[in-house]
Amino acid sequence: METFCCCIPVRFGVFILSLLTAAGGGLVSGVSWAQFVKLGSDATTEQKVILIIAGVIYGLLAIFSIFGFIGSVIASRPLVKSYSVILWINFLLSLVAGGLAIWQLFAGNAVQTVIDSCQASDPNATVDDCTDAYKVVRIVYIVVYAVFELIVLYACVIVSRYVDQLSQEKMFHSVENMEHAMAHQQPVIIQQPVYGNPAYAPLPAGSSPYVNKA
Repeated sequence: METFCCCIPVRFGVFILSLLTAAGGGLVSGVSWAQFVKLGSDATTEQKVILIIAGVIYGLLAIFSIFGFIGSVIASRPLVKSYSVILWINFLLSLVAGGLAIWQLFAGNAVQTVIDSCQASDPNATVDDCTDAYKVVRIVYIVVYAVFELIVLYACVIVSRYVDQLSQEKMFHSVENMEHAMAHQQPVIIQQPVYGNPAYAPLPAGSSPYVNKA
């Protein structure tokens, strides 16, 4: 039986993770669609694209998380496998999105925008004060993002382990059923030849084994 954190069964881990991702995915998807409707025509094309992608991706995550929850309850490999696939896809997309966000944090125009906003909100703040505060924000964001991605990666590994466990259990049951069927199969009796009997019948009396071909 596969485990994680030394002794916790992966089946229980999938059970808990599927509930958390179903709730989290549903929440993010709902907020994204609500924000899309709220902004309406005031939203830029970039904002609309981001909100639609977030709404669709996290909505699918919530749906497949329900599949994973049901699969962990009834030990269904296809349901857990579908949950594992969408979880890995979400992880890869979050890597891409996080990388773009970090790149945006270090972009020159983004830094200048933050400094201008900082000075506008606090006229007494200098450029150095705003820059130092922004550096701290970037460090905190990167640390939080890295920890979050490691947790998501570990969750993906846990679900994949449970998929492997279900595959092994299916193979074991197949072999067990085959052995059970062979044990109850009627033995095949092969008729052996009886040795000692002549292979050919004796020739009639007075006949010759040779045939005159003349």
